[in-house]
Amino acid sequence: MFFKLFCTRCVLLRWAVAVIRLFCAAGILFTADGAFANIPGGGTGTGANVTLVDNGSTVTLANGIVSILCTKSGATINQINYTYNNGSGTTTTQLLSGGHNGGQLYWELGGFGTGGFTYTLVSNPASNGGNYAEISLLSASSTNGIMEVHFSLLRGSTGFYVTAIWGHRAVDGPQGMGETRDNIYSGSIFNWMSVDATRNRLMSVSSSAGAIGVFGAPVECSLWTNGIYSGQYEDKYKYSADLGVQRVWGWSSVGSGGLNVGLWNISASTEYYNGGPLKRELMEHIGTTILNMHNGSHYNMGTDGNFASGEIWTKVYGPYFIYCNNVTNTITGTNQPAQALYNDALAQGAAEQTAWPYYWFTNANYAAAANRGAVTGQIVINDSGNPNAAAANLWVGAMQQPVTSTGVYDFQQWMKPYQFWVKTDTNGKFTLPNVIAGSAYTLYAFGPGAEGTFMSQTQTGGNPPLLYNLPASPFSMTITGGATNTLGTVTWTPTRVGATVFEIGYPDRMGDKFRHGDDWWVGDIGPSPACPSPIWSKFLEYPFDFPGGPNYVVGQSRWTTDWNFVQPIVTDSAGNYNGSTSTITFNLAQAPTNGAQASIYLGIASDYAGPLIVTVNGSNLGSTAGVTAAPSGEVSTGYFPWYGASDTTIREGINGAFSDERLTFPGSLLQAGQNTITINMRKGGYFANHAMYDYLRLELTGYVPPPPASVTAYAGNNRVLVGWPVTPGATSYNLLRSTVSGSGYVAITNGVTGPVCGSGPVNATYLDTTAVNGTTYYYVVRSANPTGTSTNSPPSSGPAPSAGLSTSAPAAPAGLNVTSAGHQSVTLNWSASPGANFYTIFRSTLVNSGGGSSNTLSTIILNNTTTGTSYPDTSPTDGSIYSYLVTATGAGGTSGNSAAAIAKPLPPAPATTPGGLTATPLQATNITLNWSAVSGAVGYVLQRATSVNGPYSLLGSITETTCTDYGVGSNTTYYYKVTAMNSGGTSADALTTTRPAAPASLTAVPGNTLAILTWPASIGAAGYVLQRGTSSGNETNTVATGLTATNYTKLNLVNGTTYYYVVTAVGSAATSGNSPEAGVMPYSALPPPIASSKNGGQLTFSWPADHLGWRLVMQTNALGVGLNTNWVPVTGSATTNLIVMPINPAPGSTFFRLTYP
Repeated sequence: MFFKLFCTRCVLLRWAVAVIRLFCAAGILFTADGAFANIPGGGTGTGANVTLVDNGSTVTLANGIVSILCTKSGATINQINYTYNNGSGTTTTQLLSGGHNGGQLYWELGGFGTGGFTYTLVSNPASNGGNYAEISLLSASSTNGIMEVHFSLLRGSTGFYVTAIWGHRAVDGPQGMGETRDNIYSGSIFNWMSVDATRNRLMSVSSSAGAIGVFGAPVECSLWTNGIYSGQYEDKYKYSADLGVQRVWGWSSVGSGGLNVGLWNISASTEYYNGGPLKRELMEHIGTTILNMHNGSHYNMGTDGNFASGEIWTKVYGPYFIYCNNVTNTITGTNQPAQALYNDALAQGAAEQTAWPYYWFTNANYAAAANRGAVTGQIVINDSGNPNAAAANLWVGAMQQPVTSTGVYDFQQWMKPYQFWVKTDTNGKFTLPNVIAGSAYTLYAFGPGAEGTFMSQTQTGGNPPLLYNLPASPFSMTITGGATNTLGTVTWTPTRVGATVFEIGYPDRMGDKFRHGDDWWVGDIGPSPACPSPIWSKFLEYPFDFPGGPNYVVGQSRWTTDWNFVQPIVTDSAGNYNGSTSTITFNLAQAPTNGAQASIYLGIASDYAGPLIVTVNGSNLGSTAGVTAAPSGEVSTGYFPWYGASDTTIREGINGAFSDERLTFPGSLLQAGQNTITINMRKGGYFANHAMYDYLRLELTGYVPPPPASVTAYAGNNRVLVGWPVTPGATSYNLLRSTVSGSGYVAITNGVTGPVCGSGPVNATYLDTTAVNGTTYYYVVRSANPTGTSTNSPPSSGPAPSAGLSTSAPAAPAGLNVTSAGHQSVTLNWSASPGANFYTIFRSTLVNSGGGSSNTLSTIILNNTTTGTSYPDTSPTDGSIYSYLVTATGAGGTSGNSAAAIAKPLPPAPATTPGGLTATPLQATNITLNWSAVSGAVGYVLQRATSVNGPYSLLGSITETTCTDYGVGSNTTYYYKVTAMNSGGTSADALTTTRPAAPASLTAVPGNTLAILTWPASIGAAGYVLQRGTSSGNETNTVATGLTATNYTKLNLVNGTTYYYVVTAVGSAATSGNSPEAGVMPYSALPPPIASSKNGGQLTFSWPADHLGWRLVMQTNALGVGLNTNWVPVTGSATTNLIVMPINPAPGSTFFRLTYP
C-alpha cells in the first residue's frame, strides 16, 4: 500500500497517521499516482493556488483540480469542472453538463428566507496565500427566518465543501420548517448509482422515455419498457437510507462511453440531521440526482419543526464534501471501475470523519474542536429473563431536549437539536466524540440486546410515548470543551414480566431480519419484459408467500423465512384493500400456575393507520378482564401504534418511526398443549396501511423451557460432537454424560449457549474434548433459563471415540448443484465429504447490478442438521435469484464453503386463459375490464390496441381481475388482451373489444294494442336491439335491431296480454348485456260495455277480454251527493274481466263503472 501525503501545515501531520491506520484496517488499496483520496480529509494539500473571480452575477472558485461556478441570486452551483489525468492526458470535464435543468446544485428552503440570496466574500484566497476561499450567500426575510449557504474550496482538494445554516430569530413569527435540502442534478455522463453496498448498480440516466406508469403504485413508480431493466420497476423510493448510517453516496461514469470519474456527497458528521440515527431519507435517484436532505418528516420522523413566535434557534448543516474522483482508464468494463470509484469515495469519507470538526471553517454558529468534548462509558444490560443479553452493537446517543411548542418528547421527532450517535463495541463500550459543549444532555440507547429504549433521565414536560427504562440513579450529562466525560458502567435494566416463552426477531427497530427484509426494495421480474410481474414492491408479495397469512410454529419455523417483514393490506380480486392476520402457535408442557402473568411485547418498526387486534386462544386482549397495555392502551377494535403515519411500504423502506407496546394478561388465558396468538392488522381501505415488525416476545412467570426433543452424538478422535435442537425460551443448556444408557448421567458442562430458537440454525452443538477413545458415551441435555432447568432429554446413541477418526475438519462439499427449482422450492444435491457428520446450508439473495454482476443482499442459515447429501428448500420466493453454499461439519471441525450454486425457483405457467373477458365503457373516456381468475396466476398483463390485429401497447400488470382504463378516446374502438402470468410463464391471451354499457333502465308505457318503450343512452353504443318475451326472464324474440334512437313504439299487440322487454346496446364490435326488464299490458281505449246479473245474494259483472287492465269501481253516495266522488276500486278487478261479489244491503244504493287507471 502506498500513500502520498502532502501537507503545508504541521497540523495535518497528526491526521495522516490516523488516516493511514484507518485505511489499512479497511483493506483498501491505493495507487501511488494520487488519483485516489489525495489528502487526509478536510485539510490543505499541495497544488495550484486557490483563486476566486467575481463575475458580477456569478463567482468562480478554482484550485487547479476543481472549479465551481456559483450563481449568486439563487446560491446555485451551475458548473463543477473537474481536471484529472487517468491515463489519457489531462482532461477537464464539466460534471453537471447535460443534467436535469441544465445541471445544477440548488436549494429547497423549507419556508425560510425569501428564496433570493445576498452574496458576501468571507475568505479571499488572495489574502491567505492562495490556500482557501469561502463565500456566503444569505436569504433573509423579515419574519420567516434565515437561510445562509457557504461554499468553501481548499488548496489541493478534489472537491468543495457546502455548509448551510438555518435560523429562527427573535423577530420571526410562528413558523414550521418544511422540507429542506440541496439537490445536485449531475451530468448525463453518469450512469452508475451507489447508495450502499447492495444498492450499487448501473442505471439509466433518464426516465423520460421507455417507461410507463404502474397501476396501484405511487406516481413516482415506473415500469421500464426498454433497456437493461426492461420489464422491471423503478422509483426513487428504492434509494432511501438511514442518515445516521450513510456517509457516502453518489454517481459514477463508467462502461462504454464512461470516463471513470465519480461525483459524491460525503458527510463527515451526521450531527445535524434529525430523528435519530435511523432517520430515513431519500439519498439519490434516477436522473443522476444526488440529494442531501437536511430536514424532512418522511417516514413519520423529524416532524417537530415548529417554532413559536420569537423562538431563537440556529443550526449548522455541514460542512459536507462534494467530492470528485477518478480511477485509471486501464480498469475497464462497468462493475470494476464503479466499485473502485465507490471504494475510493468510502475511503475519502473515512478520511473526512477523522478531520471533523474542520479547523478551517470558522463561524459564530459552528462549534470548533475547542468547544467540543467526548463521552465514554460501557453499557451493561441486566435482564432478569436473559443472562445472555449483550450490549454489543447498540446505538448510543447524546441529545439536549429542545424547546417544543407542540408537546413532542421523542428524539425520533426532534429536528432542532444536534444529535450525536455511535455504536457500541462487542463489550458494550462506546465513545461519543465531538459532542458540542453544553449541559442537560440525556444519554439514550437502543438495539439488539434489549427491547425498548434506555434513557438516562426523564424529560421536562413529558416523555416519549414509548416503553423506556431509567437507571437506578437517573443522570444528565454536562459536556465541557476539550474534556472527556467518563460515565463508567451504565446499567440498563429492561422491563420483565416473566421468562421468555418465545421470541421472533431481535430489537433493532428494523424489519430487516424477517422474510424480504433484505430485498424489500426489489420488484419482481416477470417471465419476459413484455409480461412484467405486478409486484412492484415486495410488500405486495405477502398473499403469494403466505396465502392465508403467516402461521409461525414456534420450535419449527424460522423468522428469516416464515415471518414476513411487514403485515400489509391484502388486495382482493376486485381491488379492495383488506386487513391481514398473522398467527403464532406454540406449545406449553403444562398450564401456567394460578396467578401467573403473561406479557406480549410488540416492537413495531413502522406503522401506517394499522391498528392491531391481538387475541390469545380466541380471547381479544382488548376486551378481556385483567389485561393492561402500555403505552398506547389496548381496545377491542385494535390498538394503534403511537406513530401510525409512516408510509414505509409505498416509500419502500425497511423502517420508519418506531413504536412499541406491552400487553400483559392473566396467564390463565394460556393452556397446556397448543396455544394460538393472532395479530390482525384490521384496517384496509388504503394501499399504504401496514404494521412492520421489529421484535415480538412472549413472557410468562414461572416458565421453564422444555428439554430438547433429541440428542445426537458423533464420535471423533478423543472427542465427541454433541448436537440437539434448540428449545423455545432456553438461555443455556446443561450437558450430562454417562457410559451407561439411561442412568448414571454426570454433568460435564453447564451454561452452554446456543442459537435462539427460530433464528435459523436448528441445532446447538458442543464438542466434548474430555471423551476418551474406546469408551462409549451417552449424552442427555437439559434446557435452562433463569426460572429453572428442564428434565433430561432422551439420551443420545452411544458413540465411541476412536484413534482412527480424523482430527481435521472434513473437506468442503464438492459438486453442489441444483437438481430442481419449481414453485417456491429448490432442491440441492452435493457429494459426500469424508468425515462429515452433518451439513449446514446457507442461502444468499442476489440482485442484478446491471453491470455483469450480482450484489449479495443477505445470507441466512437454512439448516444445520442435514446428514444426507441433499436438501429441499421450501421457502424461496418465485422468481428471486438465490446463491447456495454448503459446509461440512465433523468432530474435527467445520469445512470451508462449497462452490456456490445459483437457483431461480419458477412455478408452472398458468394453464388457462382468463375467461369471461369484457370491456365496458363507464364514461366517455373510461373503460372497465373484467375477467375470471386463473389458477396459479400472480397477475394479469393488460395490452390495448385500436385494431384487432394490433399493434398492442402494454398497459401494465395487476393482481386483480378488474381494471379501469382511464383517458381513452371517446369515439374510438379499443381491443384488449389479458394474459395470466407468473414468474414461470404466461397463459394464452384473452381478447375482447370495447363493450358498451347496458342501458341503465327501461320504461314501458301501455296503449291500445301498443307499448311505448324508452331508455337512457349507453356510453359507447352505436345502436340498440329490443327483445321481447311473454314470460319474465324469457325475452328471446327480437323485436327490432339497428335502433339509433332511445325510444321505440311497438304496435299490433294484443290488449290484455302482458309482454316483457329488454334492450341491449350495440357497439362497433361488441354488444352489452341486457337492460333491466320492463313489463307492460296493452289495453283498449274505447269505453267497454259492462254486463251484470244477480244470482241469489251475489252480483256478477263482466266486460270484453280485450279490456283487461280496466278496473271496476263502486260508490255508495246518496243521490243528493252525486255520482262523481268517492269511487272505490273493487279488489282484483284490474287483472280480470269477470267479478263476482256479494250484495251488501246496507247502503241505500250502490253504483258501478269501469275505468282505466
